Amino acid sequence: FRCMGPKALPKGKKFHCFLSHDWQEDENGESNHDNVKKINAALKEHGIVTWFDEEQMGGDVMEAMCNGIDNSATVVVFVTHNYIEKVYTGPAKDNCKREFRYTSNNTPKGADMMIPVPMEKRTSDPKTWRGTVGMELSGTLYRANFSKGSNFDKNIQNLVNEICLQCGISPETPATPEASSAELQGKAQNGDPAALYKQGIAARDEGDHHQAVRLLKQAADAGLARAQCALGFAHDMGRGTAKDQSEAARLYKLAADQGYSPAQFNLGVSYEKAEGVPKDDNMAFKYYKMAADNGHQKGQYNTGWGYEKGEGVEIDKVKAFEYYKMAADQGHVKGQYAVGLAYDNAKGVAKDDQMAFKFYKMAADNGHDKAQFNTGWAYDKGEGVAKNDDLAFKYYKMAADQGHAKGQYTTALHYDKGTGCQKSEANAFKYYKLAADQGHQSGQFNTGWGYEKGEGTSVDKASAITYYKMAADQGHEKAKKKLEALIK
Repeated sequence: FRCMGPKALPKGKKFHCFLSHDWQEDENGESNHDNVKKINAALKEHGIVTWFDEEQMGGDVMEAMCNGIDNSATVVVFVTHNYIEKVYTGPAKDNCKREFRYTSNNTPKGADMMIPVPMEKRTSDPKTWRGTVGMELSGTLYRANFSKGSNFDKNIQNLVNEICLQCGISPETPATPEASSAELQGKAQNGDPAALYKQGIAARDEGDHHQAVRLLKQAADAGLARAQCALGFAHDMGRGTAKDQSEAARLYKLAADQGYSPAQFNLGVSYEKAEGVPKDDNMAFKYYKMAADNGHQKGQYNTGWGYEKGEGVEIDKVKAFEYYKMAADQGHVKGQYAVGLAYDNAKGVAKDDQMAFKFYKMAADNGHDKAQFNTGWAYDKGEGVAKNDDLAFKYYKMAADQGHAKGQYTTALHYDKGTGCQKSEANAFKYYKLAADQGHQSGQFNTGWGYEKGEGTSVDKASAITYYKMAADQGHEKAKKKLEALIK
């Protein structure tokens, strides 16, 4: 390919596209990462500025991925069977799942900024895309297909055209970065608040916090709300300036009174935690609700909490549910769990096991340990969903592996009985002990039993006595009898 020079970037973006893909072998035994690497090189030859993990990943992985997506105009999803499964049933910490869910739930355009690109013949038919990928993208007409035997050059051009279309630029339009940078600098030198803010944020992102504060202060003094909020945060954290939470609260209020929802939320936090202002639950609720009514998802969740607990406002379960649901519908994980609880326990809404399961599973798939346990329970008992021992075990273990004591105990029970998994005394003992060490009474008894009988571990009378005593001290009657028998 000829090097055409970088194309014009959409306003406020550093990359034309973020390349989301898995690193496993494809259906032909080839490295999918290596294939995407080849596509990445070709896109760059066509002037497309890409975010590619091998080139951009560094430092905090989560932060790097989020910044990459936030600074990209599009996200190209390279669809393989493995990618689909990772997003649908993979662990919450899987990077493919994180990238897909962050794009879908936390960007202004959501799934509309995604460009699906099949990489295998078996994924060439979108009707076969199951789970979250299918739900979000199966209705999207793809323009490029890099499955085995496809015309590589033709599909590169098709992908370039689609990226440019999504970015609102012509495939033939070159960038003029020097002019854009010079124009921004000129505006900043002339005191343009928006230009000062952009340069301040750029300095902050590059780690130059003192320069960021200097620029943001000029924009804030000119009355720009988002600059006031950003400068307030710098004072709040002590970045580039002395930590001064009173000044932070003052700046948050200036921006909040202009209707800027992040500042309204931050001021609510200040009042809730007595940071820079006296603690005042009424004022905290007031500003949380302002932010919520302006679409701020954390504000919506905190407003729901206020209505549920009566913090800063009278208890109103119906309104609590309404605000939790607003947050949940924007992808707020705790909000999804709260909505699940509301449907489960008829709090502010009619009891509905199917809806409870739906929202529990949303939160579970986003990594919420209590929701993972409740999703496992639903599959276990057939509440709101068909009974499924394999999926029950899967979600119990997800919770267990995040340190959820009941999840650990229940996972141990499944290993003990071989329900939804292969029977394993060693794994049963492992999870009983994990639960026991967190104070789970039955877990303590079963750990004592394991040590006494040598089930899943070596016989160890002293340790058996230790764990039986833990359970007995919590009132476990069988443990008391076991303890008496061993001590005699």
